[in-house]
Amino acid sequence: LQPHIMIDNRTGIEQDLWTPEQFQPTEWVRHPETGELVNWEACQTFSGSWGYYRDEQTWKSPEMLIRMLVNTVSLGGNLLMNVGPTSRGYFDSRAEKALGVYADWMKYNARSIYGCTMAEPEFQAPVDCRLTQSEDGKRLYAAVQKAVDDAREAGAEYVVVLAHLGIDGSSVPYTSSDLIVNTNGIDAVLDGHSHSTIEQEVVKNKDGEEVLLTSTGTKLAAVGALTIAADGTLSTRLHTESIFQDDETTAFVEGIKAQYGETLAKVVASSQVDLIVNDLTAVDSEGKPIRIIRSQETNLGDLCADAYRLVSGADIGVVNGGGIRAAIPAGDITFEQIINVHPFGNAMCVVEATGQQILDALEKSVSKLPDENGGFLHVSGLTFTVDMSVPSTVVVDDKGSFVEVSGERRVKDVKVGGEDLDPAKTYTLASHNYMLKSGGDGFNMFINDKLLQDEVMLDNQVLITYITENLGGVIGEEYAEPYGQGRITIINAD
Repeated sequence: LQPHIMIDNRTGIEQDLWTPEQFQPTEWVRHPETGELVNWEACQTFSGSWGYYRDEQTWKSPEMLIRMLVNTVSLGGNLLMNVGPTSRGYFDSRAEKALGVYADWMKYNARSIYGCTMAEPEFQAPVDCRLTQSEDGKRLYAAVQKAVDDAREAGAEYVVVLAHLGIDGSSVPYTSSDLIVNTNGIDAVLDGHSHSTIEQEVVKNKDGEEVLLTSTGTKLAAVGALTIAADGTLSTRLHTESIFQDDETTAFVEGIKAQYGETLAKVVASSQVDLIVNDLTAVDSEGKPIRIIRSQETNLGDLCADAYRLVSGADIGVVNGGGIRAAIPAGDITFEQIINVHPFGNAMCVVEATGQQILDALEKSVSKLPDENGGFLHVSGLTFTVDMSVPSTVVVDDKGSFVEVSGERRVKDVKVGGEDLDPAKTYTLASHNYMLKSGGDGFNMFINDKLLQDEVMLDNQVLITYITENLGGVIGEEYAEPYGQGRITIINAD
């Protein structure tokens, strides 16, 4: 076989492409044994015959032809249409008419087909509509560039982009720096998302011109200012002083808080130990504690994962570090503190997942280490080791969603309930809708799994229920170790 030839799954050997024939899948095709998403192509005909048949009467309608194309691409597949020539090597008029259906439609809709795949699950299609999404990511830059060009053409002397992209590892492949590098005509980018504090950084655009990048951090810790001087030069700075506080606004906010003050102050449980999101001793260059909830096990991560597993009754519980937002100090625990831990209102779900899917999720979880990542998973009912001497071989698409592990895996020695995880076995997995149904943080391997419990309880209520009912209202010494119970072991870290 030639090195670049593609092999389908009908050959009985290792294949590149799965090819359902004369059948239209209703979801992305999965490997029947591992459950992994596979590359696939629907093999169809324009009529009821393979090849040319003079007396063929069962030609597919134009509507059916277009539906097959759109449905296939919207589920991540490719469409192969078979049409046969006559004995003289020509297509007859019926075949040309059928081919013309695609030619006419693609004239106006090609960009929704070529280079496209299934849209991210958070984008919900209207009734009887299908969504596709570009794979190469260049359309984002093209859209921004068009907006910049339009602004310049309309007479803008300066173009400032307000972005929510970020610059950390979890922001890849679309960082604010990437945006600058792939465009021109922008003077400054005011960024967000990654909670980075950037007073002023200079990034060169695709023409080599300097563009200012700035980001104010998080939670109004700073207010950014962009200044255009009399000579036309731009500069940015961050203000941390309290001169921006407005008495009227403050009174309005305090009035709202007062309405819910009694509920928020209600004591719902207590803790004998401090539950952490930040390292106990390490600080950054500004003397601030370093957040570790997104890069290693902590006792609060263990607690939250246990809550999902034990309240739901699942084999395994996982929760993303980005969904754990605040520490809980020892002492009484108020309703407000619980909400601060889980402020997003995600809801608990349970799915049936294969061991292979769980392995892939764990590999995706640690792919950014040693950098922090909101998708770092805290686990319950499961233990594993991360070998940092192995570079991550996780492949993601342009949206950051999991595609495959292309080489050696970092995650080793995975055990469920003390026994080796079986890739072919089905386990029950508890987490929340963002992770299991929406493919949040790139965990798209679970979105088509069988749902056993569907959004049955909000995340903060899951935590309260676990503490009050399973732990008797007191978080005790079993969570005393700040860095967790040893469920996630990281080795060979520099």
